[in-house]
Amino acid sequence: MRSPRRNSTDNTQLQRATHLVILQHGLLGSQHDFARFVKIFRSQFHPDELYLYTSESNAASFFQTYDGVDLGGKRLADEIEQLAAKMPKLQKLSTIGHSLGGLYNRYCIGLLLNRGFFDKVAPMNFVTLATPHLGIRRPRRGPTNVVFNALMPKIFSRTGAQLTLIDASSDETLALSKSSISNLNKNFHPALSAVDGSLLISLPASEKRQNDSQKPFELYECELVHRKLRVFENNEKKPKNNLKFEVDLTCANVKILLPSGKSMGDGANFYSSFIGWDQIDENEKIDKSGNLDIHILWTTETPDMSEPGDEKLCVLRIPQEDVHRDWRWLVALSNASFGVTCLTSDETTKKTKKLETSALPLLSCLTRGQFMQALQMFKVRTLYSSIFFDMQVPYTCAAVRAYNPYRLTAKEFAMSPIYTHIVQDSLKNARKLRDTIPLKVKRLAMKYMAPIHAALDSPSSPKEHGTRPEPYIDGDIILDQLPYAFTADAEQDELRGMLLSVQSVGWRRIDVLFGGVMSHEHIIAKRANLDKPLESGIDVVHHVMDTFLL
Repeated sequence: MRSPRRNSTDNTQLQRATHLVILQHGLLGSQHDFARFVKIFRSQFHPDELYLYTSESNAASFFQTYDGVDLGGKRLADEIEQLAAKMPKLQKLSTIGHSLGGLYNRYCIGLLLNRGFFDKVAPMNFVTLATPHLGIRRPRRGPTNVVFNALMPKIFSRTGAQLTLIDASSDETLALSKSSISNLNKNFHPALSAVDGSLLISLPASEKRQNDSQKPFELYECELVHRKLRVFENNEKKPKNNLKFEVDLTCANVKILLPSGKSMGDGANFYSSFIGWDQIDENEKIDKSGNLDIHILWTTETPDMSEPGDEKLCVLRIPQEDVHRDWRWLVALSNASFGVTCLTSDETTKKTKKLETSALPLLSCLTRGQFMQALQMFKVRTLYSSIFFDMQVPYTCAAVRAYNPYRLTAKEFAMSPIYTHIVQDSLKNARKLRDTIPLKVKRLAMKYMAPIHAALDSPSSPKEHGTRPEPYIDGDIILDQLPYAFTADAEQDELRGMLLSVQSVGWRRIDVLFGGVMSHEHIIAKRANLDKPLESGIDVVHHVMDTFLL
C-alpha cells in the first residue's frame, strides 16, 4: 500500500498534532466524499488540536470496497499506523465513518487494539453516520425486498455477502472476536458496567453433567463489578461476606435464553430489518415459561496449568414479570463479557435447528471480543441516522434499533430551529461543548425553517403492524425488548445477540431528516453548497463539531 499523502504543510502539522481524526468513506466512495465536511471542520479547529485525515487506502480502485469489511478494515489500520509513525506527539484517536466506513472503523479499531496501538494512544470519539451496523438485509415484505436481498451479494461481491450475513468469517476475524486478556488493564467506557441485587440462580455444576446435577433455582444476592460476578448467600441476618462463587466474565461464555416473542402476525415482517443465522445447541435447555435465563459457562483453573479445568455452568433467571426491573443485568453482563449470544425458544415449531458448523458471519464477530473491547474504550460513541428516506441504510440499521419508532406515531415531531435537519428531541442525547454555527446563520434558520415536521401521511398503526412494547431506556442505553425483535425471522437468534451486544455499550443517538432520496449523501454534506448553510447537511457537520471531544 502506498504511503499516506503529504506535503510540506502536512509535515509540519503532523509533527505538532496530538489528536488524529480519521474520516472513512463508504461503499464506492473516495476520500473526496468528506471534502466539505473537512473544510467546515478546519474552519473551527486548529491543526495542532485536530489533524483531520480522509482515508484513501480503500479508494485505490473503483471497486475496492467490494472485497470485504475485514480487508478494508485491515488496510485502514495499516494506513493509520503509517500515519501515526510520523506524528511524534500523537496522544488521541477519533474516527468518523460514513455508511460502510463505520464498519471499516469498527473492524479497524479491533485490529489496532490487537496490535498494541492503544497502548500509547487514547481512543476518544467514535462517530458513524448512516452506517449499517447490523447489516442491510431487508424485511421479507414485497417482491422488491426479495430481489434486493438476493442481489446484494451478487452486486457487491464479498462485501454484499457480509452485509447480508451469509458469509463465513476468516480465521483472523474469528480470533479477534475473542477477548484479549492482555488488554483488560485498559480504560473502558461502557454505559453500564456495575449492577447488584437479588437474582434467582442455579448454582454452578459441571457442564457435562448439567442434565443430572444442575441445582434448583434459589434467591441469592449478586453483584457485578470490575467484570466479575459474585454471588452471596441471601441471608438478612448475616453480613454479605459468605461468598458462594465468583466468575470472571471476560473468560466466560454468556448466552441469553429468551422466551418466544408474542405472535405479531404479518406485521412482524414490517419490523424485521435483518436476517442472521440460527444459533442453537441440541443440548441446550430451552425455557418456555416466559422466564429469561442467562447461561454462564466457564472453565475453572487447575494447579497444573497444562491440564484443562472443569467446565462450570450457572444459570441466572429473570422472571418475565421482573424484566422491567432487572433488565440492566443483561446490559452489564454483555459489557462485562464483551458481547453475548442469544437463543430463542420457538413455540410454533416442534424442533429446533442445530447450530451451523460454519464460521460466524463477520458482522456477528464485530459484536464480540476485541472488537467490543476496542469500541468500549472510546469515551463517546455517536450514531447519526436518517429517520426516513435513506434508501441505502434505513433508520433501524443506522440507529441499531429493532424497529423505527417514528413509523409508529401519527404525531408531529419537532425539528431543531438551529440544526435544521436534526430532530429536536434527540439533541439532548449529546452534550453541547461549543457553538460553531455563526449568529447570522442561526437568525436565518429561525426565520425560514419550520421547526415542526408533519407526521407521515399513512403512519403505521398497531392494528396493521402489531403492537410494539416500549424499549428500556437509561441514559445512553436503549434496549429493545428482545423477544419482540426480529420476530418474522426463523433465524433470529444471531440478530438478537448482535442487537443486545451493540446496544449495551451505550450510544448518543442523533436522528436527522432530509426530504429526499439523497439523504444518504446529505448526512455528510457531500454535495453541499457552503454558501447555502441551511441546505444539504451543513448543520449536521456543525453538530458533530459542537459535541466533539478534544
